[in-house]
Amino acid sequence: MPFIKAPTNSHGLGNDAVEGGVIFPLAVALPGAWDMGLQTEVDFRRNESNRGSHAEFINSVTFSHDIAGKLGGYVEFFSNVSTERGVRWVGTVDLGLTYAMAKNIQLDAGCSFGVTRPAADLQPFTGISLRF
Repeated sequence: MPFIKAPTNSHGLGNDAVEGGVIFPLAVALPGAWDMGLQTEVDFRRNESNRGSHAEFINSVTFSHDIAGKLGGYVEFFSNVSTERGVRWVGTVDLGLTYAMAKNIQLDAGCSFGVTRPAADLQPFTGISLRF
C-alpha cells in the first residue's frame, strides 16, 4: 500500500514536506480462532532539522482473539528503526481491546508500553476505524 503526504497544513502545523512510503501487510488465521497480523513499512521522512530526509523501517506483529461477542483483544510488538543520525530504535509492546460496532466500524482502546529507552514508557490510546 503506497502512500504520500502532501504539505496542506496551515498555522505552523506539520513540516511543509512531501513524505511517503509503502506498507506491506499480511493477515493469517491461526488455529484456535487466533489471528496474526504482520506488517512491514518503509517511510521516507523529512529530518527533524528540516534539512534532508531519511528512511524509517517500521515492523509489527500482532496476535488477536475474540473475547466475547463483538469484543476482541490483541497483543502487539511494534518496532521503528530510523536512519536519521542520532535517532535510536523505538520498541513497544501494545495491549488493546476492539469492539465491532458494525461490519465496517470498529472502536479501539489500549496502551503501549515502551521496551526501549526512546519509547514512551506508557501511552494510552483510543480510536475508531472505518473501512470503505
